[in-house]
Amino acid sequence: MSQDIDTDTLQDIKGITPKTMKLLAVQESAIAGKTIYITGSIPGNTKDQLEALVEKNGGIWKDMSKSLDLLVIGENAGPAKLEKAKSWGLKTMNAQEFLALINIK
Repeated sequence: MSQDIDTDTLQDIKGITPKTMKLLAVQESAIAGKTIYITGSIPGNTKDQLEALVEKNGGIWKDMSKSLDLLVIGENAGPAKLEKAKSWGLKTMNAQEFLALINIK
């Protein structure tokens, strides 16, 4: 957005609440509504932080399963999970691709 507008102004003009603004931001996310699991690690982040990051961007954190929409492969990912992902035909991407997808540099 090229122009910053405070939440009070939006509420006055359009009746948009902060909760609605958050929902709109999540809907614009590339991972909104997608089930995601991150295997391995992303340096500087705990699993809890990664789970929160997925959820903040509208994704749904889910344990490793055939029904995942996306498996993110971090550093030191276990070979067993990678083999399962391959055999199940899961979509995978590395951590850098994932962070770029959600606009984190």
